[in-house]
Amino acid sequence: MPMPSPSRRALFAAALPCLMPLRAALAFELVSREEVAASAAGPTPPLTRSVIIGGPNIEVDSPGGSLSSGQPVAFRLRFVPADGAPIDPASFRAYYGSFGIDITGRIQPRARISAQGLVAEDVTVPAGQHRVLLTIADTQGRVGRREVRFSVA
Repeated sequence: MPMPSPSRRALFAAALPCLMPLRAALAFELVSREEVAASAAGPTPPLTRSVIIGGPNIEVDSPGGSLSSGQPVAFRLRFVPADGAPIDPASFRAYYGSFGIDITGRIQPRARISAQGLVAEDVTVPAGQHRVLLTIADTQGRVGRREVRFSVA
């Protein structure tokens, strides 16, 4: 009695475990640790975006200057409205290093953000030179930007 031929689905199910290593071999690393480190020490990229005059201001209370390694860092920012236009706290963004890596999603869950400012306690930062670009907008769509530079020894 002849054996029934396997269906395409059965053949695919049998071959799938063999194809998984091939899929892993095709994956790529988007940014290496070395690139992130180089970004922190890299040159400041030129601002190519237009800046709307009269946007809100970001005052940085901390961090600043030189910090000790192994000590948590606190981020304390004050948002100063321009021309009486209220700040839109949901518009807050933070970008790290020369490549402008969006780190907003790492900060938001652990921070208290309001129209008055932002407080994030117990933030760990590796040793090195750090540059963070902060942005906030008001209800008129004007965006304020502030770059924060600090080092951790």
